[in-house]
Amino acid sequence: MAAIVPRLALCCALVLAASTLQADDTADLRARLADVANALTAGNPSQAMAAFSKTFKDYEKLRRDFTGLTDSFTITNEVDVLAEPGEDTASPAMTVRWAITLTNPQTQYSNHRAREMRIRFVRERDKWQIAEFAPLDLFDPAQAQQR
Repeated sequence: MAAIVPRLALCCALVLAASTLQADDTADLRARLADVANALTAGNPSQAMAAFSKTFKDYEKLRRDFTGLTDSFTITNEVDVLAEPGEDTASPAMTVRWAITLTNPQTQYSNHRAREMRIRFVRERDKWQIAEFAPLDLFDPAQAQQR
């Protein structure tokens, strides 16, 4: 019976460690989203793009859009997580509501818009990178200037 107690304690410790790793991963994923939002607010599109995997299919389009927005507007972001990552630990996904306010520095005209977005991550070089980020129209500078 004495041998069972240490094994049970070890199993419980491993389960607790696994759930802690998942919580740490979720915090890391949230931090990557905050990196993007903070970089856009700071007017730094290259820093915002650092959170994206180069394998992201719309990487260049998004880079151009981020540059266009930061060159033309003062940006405020708000990101609310609607759905946390599920069981997929290799490529976790989140659903967020991303709201962005674009203010023209010359006219002080503001354009506020929001979208529900799906964001999928992959681990590259021990760091979570964004591999899917949709829909992208939220960040299209041409749409911001039409209104």
